[in-house]
Amino acid sequence: MGRDHTIKVYDTKGYEDYTDTFYMDYNGDTVTLQIYLVPVATETAASVTTSSGTGAVRVFVSPGLGQVCIDNRECESSTGAVSTSWNVDFDDVTAGSAHTITVTADGYQTATTQITILPDQVNEADITLQPIPSAADTSIPKTQAGSGGLVALVAAGICGMVFVGKHGE
Repeated sequence: MGRDHTIKVYDTKGYEDYTDTFYMDYNGDTVTLQIYLVPVATETAASVTTSSGTGAVRVFVSPGLGQVCIDNRECESSTGAVSTSWNVDFDDVTAGSAHTITVTADGYQTATTQITILPDQVNEADITLQPIPSAADTSIPKTQAGSGGLVALVAAGICGMVFVGKHGE
């Protein structure tokens, strides 16, 4: 038995902030994470003048697997472990209009969200995938089926004991 933990690396001069979630069991094993910090992009005069109509999108996905697509045109895939999260960046996304982000992964429900891009900014979206319910999860538990008969049997037993008690007086 264990739980998810979040690790954050931030305020590292010259690098973007980093956030990841990982699962750690309580069995005393050591967890080793490889963290690769992304250098902060420096703007040149050319990029400032041409990027006024675009922005970037950073999508955080948990668990860390599957495929993220923006507007069903540009897609990125992860083969990360199920217990972690990951993020993907899309650059030069047209600003001022809504864009559709779709995340798919085997065994999970497809997640879709809309995001409106602000120019010259990194616009963020957090998506948590939900497992597809199995057939066992959607059936009626056996403990509930037929419980009315058990209640009737107990009620009949109580009435019978009360009747027997009165009959003996």
